[in-house]
Amino acid sequence: MKVRNTLVYDLLFQTRAAKAANLVPGINPSRYDVHDALRYIVATYPSWQYNGVAQFPDILTWCEQQFGNDYYWNFETIYFKSINEKALFLLRWA
Repeated sequence: MKVRNTLVYDLLFQTRAAKAANLVPGINPSRYDVHDALRYIVATYPSWQYNGVAQFPDILTWCEQQFGNDYYWNFETIYFKSINEKALFLLRWA
């Protein structure tokens, strides 16, 4: 059995505050309310719901490499800063 290196995926969880600060104006990344930030992100940005196209850690790793802090995810939904980033994502994963 081959053990998968999950370190990259685990480190992505530490970047969620910075991602929220990049998408929500006026938020402090060291002390942010997840629920308030998520309400704003859900209402404002285009999203994509995970559909099993690939393993979710692989998709998040690709998003991190391509978009940096210009995306956010909550459970199995990814939010993009612009429609152009969503289009690029769909060209790769749809």
